[in-house]
Amino acid sequence: MSRNIQTVLLRPSLLLTPSVLERGRYETPLVPREERWCTYCFFSKGLKPIEDESHVLIDCLLYSSVREKFNLHPQNIADLVGLLSNKTLDPTTLTATARAIHSILSVNENFTAYYKSPDFHSNTGQCIML
Repeated sequence: MSRNIQTVLLRPSLLLTPSVLERGRYETPLVPREERWCTYCFFSKGLKPIEDESHVLIDCLLYSSVREKFNLHPQNIADLVGLLSNKTLDPTTLTATARAIHSILSVNENFTAYYKSPDFHSNTGQCIML
C-alpha cells in the first residue's frame, strides 16, 4: 500500500482532519468545542452540528456527492473503522475508501479557504448562502 493511501486512512483515526474541531483548538480566542459548528450546515441549513470527524466523513451534506461517487456509506465511525480494519478487504475497495476520505478532506480544505475569503461575505456583513 502506498504511503499516501496509508496516511489518508490514518488521518481520521489520529484526529488530524482539518475540521473546525481541530482548527478551533488553536484559534485565538479558543472556540469552545460545543461552538465549533459545521460552517456549511450552519449557513446552508441553519443547523449547528459540531464539525468532528464523524460529521465530516459520515453526515455532512457538503460531502454527500463524494460519498456517492466512491460508494462510501458508513452509518457511524464504528462502521468506518470496521471497514478500514477489515484484513480481508480487497485492495480495490481499500483504495476507493482512501480516495473517498482524501476527496472529503480536500473538499473540506477548499470550503474552509472559500469561507475565509472575502468572496463568501458581502459588503454588508451578511453571508452569502451556498
